[in-house]
Amino acid sequence: MEMFYPFMLFILQLPSDGDQVSSLQRHPVLYRTQEECLAAGNKILADYAAERRRYATTGQIFCLRTPNSDEYEALYDKMHSDRAAERKK
Repeated sequence: MEMFYPFMLFILQLPSDGDQVSSLQRHPVLYRTQEECLAAGNKILADYAAERRRYATTGQIFCLRTPNSDEYEALYDKMHSDRAAERKK
């Protein structure tokens, strides 16, 4: 079995006026490659640009690889040891 770690797309929306709040959202889709992720993000930004007159917003995209299983295991082990330490107090 081939292991791979897909990419997550994050979109940072930046208001062009001071009355709105910036937002960072993770798009609810995973992508096989960074290229697919960037292409999807650029399309979303282009769609935002088409409506920019209405929303007065610009944006940036970021594609980040999902954590690998070793990172999840390390996090789980740390959480488990932290809980055990708390119980001993």
